[in-house]
Amino acid sequence: GWTVLRPDLAQPPLEWSQYLAWIREQSRAGVAVLEVHGQGAGAVVEGRVTGVIAQDGAALGSALANTFGRFPMDWRDLAVPRCGGAVVESFDATALEELSPSSRSSAVDSIARDIAEAVADISQRPKPNDGCSASGCLRW
Repeated sequence: GWTVLRPDLAQPPLEWSQYLAWIREQSRAGVAVLEVHGQGAGAVVEGRVTGVIAQDGAALGSALANTFGRFPMDWRDLAVPRCGGAVVESFDATALEELSPSSRSSAVDSIARDIAEAVADISQRPKPNDGCSASGCLRW
Protein backbone atom coordinates (compact mmCIF):
# COMPACT_ATOMS: atom_id res chain seq x y z
CA GLY A 1 0.00 0.00 0.00
CA TRP A 2 1.01 3.53 -0.70
CA THR A 3 0.30 6.64 1.30
CA VAL A 4 -0.15 9.76 -0.79
CA LEU A 5 0.50 12.96 1.13
CA ARG A 6 0.04 16.43 -0.24
CA PRO A 7 1.40 18.59 2.59
CA ASP A 8 -0.62 21.58 1.40
CA LEU A 9 -3.84 19.53 1.35
CA ALA A 10 -3.32 17.69 4.65
CA GLN A 11 -5.78 18.52 7.42
CA PRO A 12 -4.43 20.70 8.89
CA PRO A 13 -1.94 21.70 6.17
CA LEU A 14 1.66 20.83 7.04
CA GLU A 15 4.27 23.54 7.33
CA TRP A 16 7.56 22.82 5.52
CA SER A 17 9.31 21.92 8.79
CA GLN A 18 6.50 19.48 9.67
CA TYR A 19 6.72 17.88 6.24
CA LEU A 20 10.49 17.39 6.59
CA ALA A 21 9.98 15.92 10.07
CA TRP A 22 7.46 13.47 8.54
CA ILE A 23 10.03 12.45 5.88
CA ARG A 24 12.70 11.92 8.56
CA GLU A 25 10.28 9.79 10.59
CA GLN A 26 9.37 7.65 7.56
CA SER A 27 13.01 7.17 6.57
CA ARG A 28 14.03 6.14 10.10
CA ALA A 29 11.17 3.62 10.07
CA GLY A 30 12.39 2.11 6.78
CA VAL A 31 9.55 3.57 4.67
CA ALA A 32 10.59 4.97 1.30
CA VAL A 33 9.46 8.52 0.49
CA LEU A 34 9.12 9.78 -3.07
CA GLU A 35 8.28 13.35 -3.99
CA VAL A 36 6.87 13.47 -7.54
CA HIS A 37 7.30 16.69 -9.52
CA GLY A 38 6.96 18.00 -13.02
CA GLN A 39 8.74 21.02 -14.45
CA GLY A 40 8.18 23.29 -17.40
CA ALA A 41 10.55 24.18 -20.20
CA GLY A 42 11.91 27.12 -18.20
CA ALA A 43 13.38 24.74 -15.62
CA VAL A 44 15.90 23.05 -17.94
CA VAL A 45 19.19 22.22 -16.19
CA GLU A 46 22.04 20.98 -18.37
CA GLY A 47 19.52 20.08 -21.08
CA ARG A 48 17.24 18.08 -18.76
CA VAL A 49 13.74 18.70 -17.42
CA THR A 50 13.22 15.20 -16.03
CA GLY A 51 15.31 12.98 -13.79
CA VAL A 52 15.84 11.64 -10.30
CA ILE A 53 17.47 13.44 -7.40
CA ALA A 54 18.35 10.88 -4.73
CA GLN A 55 21.21 9.81 -2.51
CA ASP A 56 23.92 7.85 -4.25
CA GLY A 57 23.17 4.15 -3.94
CA ALA A 58 19.53 4.59 -2.87
CA ALA A 59 17.60 1.68 -4.39
CA LEU A 60 14.54 3.75 -5.29
CA GLY A 61 16.62 6.45 -6.97
CA SER A 62 18.48 3.83 -9.00
CA ALA A 63 15.27 2.09 -10.08
CA LEU A 64 13.64 5.38 -11.11
CA ALA A 65 16.79 6.52 -12.94
CA ASN A 66 16.41 3.54 -15.29
CA THR A 67 13.34 5.29 -16.75
CA PHE A 68 13.71 8.97 -15.88
CA GLY A 69 17.49 9.37 -15.86
CA ARG A 70 19.42 11.37 -13.28
CA PHE A 71 18.67 15.05 -12.82
CA PRO A 72 21.92 17.06 -12.88
CA MET A 73 21.65 18.32 -9.31
CA ASP A 74 23.47 17.16 -6.20
CA TRP A 75 21.03 15.54 -3.77
CA ARG A 76 22.74 17.42 -0.93
CA ASP A 77 21.27 20.65 -2.36
CA LEU A 78 17.69 19.61 -1.54
CA ALA A 79 16.07 19.05 1.86
CA VAL A 80 13.94 16.03 0.88
CA PRO A 81 16.89 13.82 -0.19
CA ARG A 82 18.91 14.95 2.85
CA CYS A 83 16.03 13.72 5.01
CA GLY A 84 16.06 10.31 3.30
CA GLY A 85 13.50 10.86 0.55
CA ALA A 86 13.92 10.87 -3.22
CA VAL A 87 12.63 13.36 -5.78
CA VAL A 88 11.65 12.53 -9.34
CA GLU A 89 11.10 15.27 -11.88
CA SER A 90 8.84 12.94 -13.84
CA PHE A 91 7.43 15.05 -16.65
CA ASP A 92 7.84 18.15 -18.76
CA ALA A 93 4.82 20.20 -17.69
CA THR A 94 5.01 22.40 -20.79
CA ALA A 95 4.90 19.40 -23.12
CA LEU A 96 2.11 17.79 -21.08
CA GLU A 97 -0.04 20.94 -21.25
CA GLU A 98 0.27 20.97 -25.05
CA LEU A 99 -1.29 17.51 -25.36
CA SER A 100 -4.97 16.90 -26.00
CA PRO A 101 -6.91 15.83 -22.88
CA SER A 102 -6.96 12.16 -23.91
CA SER A 103 -3.25 12.15 -24.81
CA ARG A 104 -2.44 13.93 -21.53
CA SER A 105 -4.40 11.30 -19.61
CA SER A 106 -2.48 8.51 -21.37
CA ALA A 107 0.84 10.24 -20.67
CA VAL A 108 0.00 10.66 -16.97
CA ASP A 109 -1.03 6.99 -16.76
CA SER A 110 2.30 6.00 -18.32
CA ILE A 111 4.26 8.13 -15.82
CA ALA A 112 2.32 6.54 -12.95
CA ARG A 113 3.05 3.04 -14.32
CA ASP A 114 6.76 3.85 -14.60
CA ILE A 115 6.85 5.01 -10.98
CA ALA A 116 4.85 1.98 -9.79
CA GLU A 117 7.22 -0.38 -11.62
CA ALA A 118 10.24 1.24 -9.94
CA VAL A 119 8.59 0.85 -6.54
CA ALA A 120 7.79 -2.80 -7.33
CA ASP A 121 11.42 -3.31 -8.40
CA ILE A 122 12.79 -2.15 -5.04
CA SER A 123 10.51 -4.54 -3.16
CA GLN A 124 12.62 -7.36 -4.63
CA ARG A 125 15.89 -5.93 -3.31
CA PRO A 126 17.50 -6.51 0.11
CA LYS A 127 16.27 -4.27 2.91
CA PRO A 128 18.48 -1.24 3.62
CA ASN A 129 20.34 -0.75 6.91
CA ASP A 130 18.37 0.08 10.04
CA GLY A 131 17.32 3.72 10.12
CA CYS A 132 17.29 3.91 6.32
CA SER A 133 14.74 3.26 3.61
CA ALA A 134 14.94 2.36 -0.07
CA SER A 135 14.82 6.10 -0.81
CA GLY A 136 17.82 6.95 1.40
CA CYS A 137 19.07 7.57 4.90
CA LEU A 138 18.67 10.56 7.18
CA ARG A 139 21.63 12.85 6.50
CA TRP A 140 20.33 16.04 8.10
